Amino acid sequence: MKSEVNQGVARTRRRAWRAIVIILGVVAALGITSAVQMQLDAIGKTKRDEELLYLPNEKLLNHFTAGLHSVVADLLWLKCVQYTVQEFHSQERKFTWLEHMCNTIVRLDPYFTGAYQWGGTLLAAIGNDTAAIELVKRGMVRRPDRWELPFEVAKTFILNRREEPGAAAIASYYLLWTADLLEGADREFFTRWAYNIQRMHDLSGTGRQIWVNIRETTKDPFMRELAERKIALLDVREKCAGLNLAVERFVQKYGRRPGRLEELSEKGVVDTIPSDPLGGMFFVADDGKVYNTSVLDEDVADRLRVIRAAINRFKNEKGRYPERLEELVESGEMTRLPSHPYPGRAWRYDPIQGSVE
Repeated sequence: MKSEVNQGVARTRRRAWRAIVIILGVVAALGITSAVQMQLDAIGKTKRDEELLYLPNEKLLNHFTAGLHSVVADLLWLKCVQYTVQEFHSQERKFTWLEHMCNTIVRLDPYFTGAYQWGGTLLAAIGNDTAAIELVKRGMVRRPDRWELPFEVAKTFILNRREEPGAAAIASYYLLWTADLLEGADREFFTRWAYNIQRMHDLSGTGRQIWVNIRETTKDPFMRELAERKIALLDVREKCAGLNLAVERFVQKYGRRPGRLEELSEKGVVDTIPSDPLGGMFFVADDGKVYNTSVLDEDVADRLRVIRAAINRFKNEKGRYPERLEELVESGEMTRLPSHPYPGRAWRYDPIQGSVE
């Protein structure tokens, strides 16, 4: 009995000592942060251009934070945001210490997703996109489960490096990486975004390789099925392009455009009319060009999604649906109204329900 009492007293003492150590650690962390604050204030009151040291070395902080690295990292992140706001409103806007602050924070807490994500946003916003990309990629190693990080890299290439060769391909790659970490509608959104970038920048070869890689490596049945569909659509688009070249040869030889697609094979311009593995059909429109229904239906769905999103934004801001689709452009919700992919067709819009087809 006496032994059990002694053991209970010993456990109580150990708990008390642990509590004291934790409290002292918090006090030490706050003390260091306070000292940092005093240093910042002193520097701010003198010459900002002559700042020599904004933060203590992260190894020194690690030594004195008594295992409370994440607590100090949170506090320094608040200071980082405050510093960025102050610099933004200053005349110089030098942001001299932003990169150093972000790196210090993620060394203190390597799993601080917000510091990687928003630190990358801040660095990219001031034009230091190289540091932004490096910071976020370090975060992707530590937190491979967070979709926000590959999206941050994609966003930097889209906003800051869009004029550089290969930027569109890299952006689409990281958007697909983002999609692979999401589910449902979010996954579909980022996947379509990547696909649209590939189409806009004529990245069919790059896009095909990306989709093939996804098909062969993903463990997600939906992503595999989606990749197979996108590869099939790329094949159909190439067949469409080939048929339109055949139409030009037909015109050169016969002085007119074919009235039916079958004329291309009947006149020996092509051996056979290709098939569509997605179940659609090739046809010659009134403008004399060859189209495919699978491709057009995909384009219709993409453009409808954009128009409907603009209608919803308009409704949220104005409290009503636009009277005409053109009002979306007039109000600034869209820069232009996308045309209907099918030749000779137009969008049907119901201003009462706000629906468009």
